[in-house]
Amino acid sequence: MNVLVVWQEGPGCDAVTAALERAGMRVRCVHSPSRAVADFDPAAVGCVVVGPGEHEAPVVAALREISEEVFIVVCVPAARPDLAAEGIEGGADAAFPLSFYPETLVALVRRALDRAAAGSPSPSPGPSPSASSAAPGENSTLDVLLAGVDQGLVEDLASRYPNLGVRPDLLSAIVQLRTRPARVLVVSYPDLAGREEDSLRALREIAPNLQILVLYPPSQAESYQEAARLGADDTVLEPAYPREVEVRVGKLLEKARFREDSLQDQLTGAGNRMRFERSLESEILRATRHARPLSLVLADVNAFKDINDHLGHLAGDEALRLTAEVLRRVFRQSDVVCRFGGDEFVVIMPETDAEAAERAVKRFQEAYAGVHLEGEEELPTRALSASVGLATWAPGDGDADEVRADPAAFVARIRKQLLEDATVPLHAAKDVFRAGRRLGARLGPGPRGGGFPVEGVYPGGAAEKAELAAGDRILAADGRTAGEFGDLIGFARFLLEAPTGLLLLEVRRGRGRKTLPVDLPPPPTR
Repeated sequence: MNVLVVWQEGPGCDAVTAALERAGMRVRCVHSPSRAVADFDPAAVGCVVVGPGEHEAPVVAALREISEEVFIVVCVPAARPDLAAEGIEGGADAAFPLSFYPETLVALVRRALDRAAAGSPSPSPGPSPSASSAAPGENSTLDVLLAGVDQGLVEDLASRYPNLGVRPDLLSAIVQLRTRPARVLVVSYPDLAGREEDSLRALREIAPNLQILVLYPPSQAESYQEAARLGADDTVLEPAYPREVEVRVGKLLEKARFREDSLQDQLTGAGNRMRFERSLESEILRATRHARPLSLVLADVNAFKDINDHLGHLAGDEALRLTAEVLRRVFRQSDVVCRFGGDEFVVIMPETDAEAAERAVKRFQEAYAGVHLEGEEELPTRALSASVGLATWAPGDGDADEVRADPAAFVARIRKQLLEDATVPLHAAKDVFRAGRRLGARLGPGPRGGGFPVEGVYPGGAAEKAELAAGDRILAADGRTAGEFGDLIGFARFLLEAPTGLLLLEVRRGRGRKTLPVDLPPPPTR
């Protein structure tokens, strides 16, 4: 488990970080509260140390909203016990007076990490919980999110924009954006407090399409003029008439919706190819920065041409919509579901290792097996099914340096690697599907790493139905060649190359065996 230090840049931060690292702990130091809340990963952090002058109570409250398990220590000047009380009331587990020796803090942090490693409940990996676990409507996109805004303005905007959220400050707004997206954020300048550039950059990373309107007081006229350069989409110099703010929010909302449309596949509602490319670039860079794994899933509707040929193109459109619907329902809100092209979809899974991604793919298989298309009994395959390929990449030691040297080249290399690695098991799964279709049998999922075809029952010329599963040993002879196979993928490729005619199979499972004569039809087209 890691230690996250949230502390202003300076000697104090350097001393605490050095003391923790000397004790053998993995430490990440962040100098901005906004950055700390935006990047906080409860699956990787066992203890958070919040330094003085870092808005202790709001930071603690925001981190505690994300995770109830992480141990939080606030460090306060000995002369300010009130800050310690605020931190504890806000949810911190301990307050550490800076007059104490750093070794005492090290001992406190070590105890926290030991407690986390001893079996405290671990939160789900990823920056946000699964969308499927949320209450209905809870994850729908807000039109407007207000942070630290005057109550009078809140009431005026709420009458115009009913789909509106309100948070007391920017940090709690960032927490909300991690789990529920918004189109427009209206934030009061005091919440940025001299950290405009870093705060706005953190917002852009968790919500790239968010439109940001900053309300500036008259005393900050110079900052007001710099806001656009720092990343704000619009600014208003207070005091402003509510009508002016309403009009500006309306224009930003219109811009946000137009951008959403430009990044969405109009048939399925999933992201389009442009959304995929932008999101993958952003997630590769973020995974490198935080040394976290990134997984990619490719899903391809099997025999999509048969659907169009036998049921018509409207049925094909419905099959694509159903596939996108299941993907969005099964995968997390933090995952990006896009239509990659034709009948193929892609899912980007940030902060997800191979094991967690395989579990998600299995959930998709189970959910997709229950999807039915009207008239599917007329299809040669009798049912909808999909083949899936999975790839996972984790940043290496030298990747951060490569990103600094040439980020575009680095992103292109990792993109190519992920797509190629996912295509290999996808093609293997397609081979298993096509072989099962020719055999007239039911082929189960291939071994780990070999693809994940959704099972379906296929009609065919088999003298007797058989279910072949991973772990079976299969002997096959077609009068020209013979072979013995310990996995479905090898057997599937043998089947696809076997000539039309009689094929004799012997399936061995444990101590049992079964002989199955099969009259092979011509190989199916791809």
